[in-house]
Formats: sequence, structure tokens, C-alpha cells
Amino acid sequence: MSGFHEKALLVVDDSGDDIELLKRAFIRAGGVNPIVALKDGEEAIEYLVRCIESGQADRQPLPIAILTDLKMARGDGFQLLKWIRGQPVLDQVLTVVITNSSMESDVQRAFTLGANFFLTKPADFADFVVFATNLLAWLRLNRFPEEPEQKRKWSLLHGRKQVGVDQVQFRS
Repeated sequence: MSGFHEKALLVVDDSGDDIELLKRAFIRAGGVNPIVALKDGEEAIEYLVRCIESGQADRQPLPIAILTDLKMARGDGFQLLKWIRGQPVLDQVLTVVITNSSMESDVQRAFTLGANFFLTKPADFADFVVFATNLLAWLRLNRFPEEPEQKRKWSLLHGRKQVGVDQVQFRS
């Protein structure tokens, strides 16, 4: 896939320690993709809206994958998943839930809202490295569709109802 290494991994987690562990694990696994780390679903939606709506010259590329925690103070992972799946231009962005929860109800709800994977956070750094190695290997092998500008424009104008960050109601 051309440009794979330039595409960012978007990590959404309110734990600075977990974000730092993930970053270190991806580096140890040989990952060179930029990592954009945001602390909650609200920030993630703001970032993704900028990716979708910015002009051609200053456009941020869409991330190759979004890794999100579920339990966050401002905009939880469930709200983020629901918003992502309401944006046609994000249909092919891989969404991975990586959380401390192992509750079956969380697993069911995450998949219902469009998660591609549901993983319980590893207990130690070695397991984070195994996770990062496997995810990067899968991303390298997977063939993703191109992101044509025409599809982006069409989806913004004619696709499913687009919801901007100012229209999302977050629970406190």
C-alpha cells in the first residue's frame, strides 16, 4: 500500500500512561507511522472533522486506524464509534477498541456500533509489544481502498447525515 508509513494511527485514551506504553510498544515493534494521541472522544471527533473538512492543500490524511478506549470523561469510546460510523468517508478506517473492560455487554455494544476489533489492554509492556507487532503486521498486509477526493466530496455533500462536533451531545 503506497503511503502506508505516512498514515497516522489515532490513539484515543484518557490515560497518559497507556498512551505512552502504546507509543513505546509501536516503536519497539518497528512502527514508523506517526501516532496522534488524543485524550477523549470529543477531541477525536474534532480532529477527524478537520481531516474530513479541510481543503485539498492543507488536508490532514485520514488515519489508517483508530484505537480507542471506552471509558473516558468527555466523549466515551461508544459515542466516538457511533459518530465514526455515521461518516461515510470513514467507512474504511479500521477501528480498534483497546480497553480495560472485559464485560460482554461492552464487547457486544462496541461491535454493534462498528468496532472492527475489541481487545483488553495488555497487562505488561511485553504484551503491548506483541499487540503492536500483530496490528502493524496486519495493517501492512491488508489492502485498503484508496481515499479518492471524489468519494470524500460526495460523502460530505450527499452521504449519510454528517454530524459535526458541535452537534454531538456528550454525557458528563
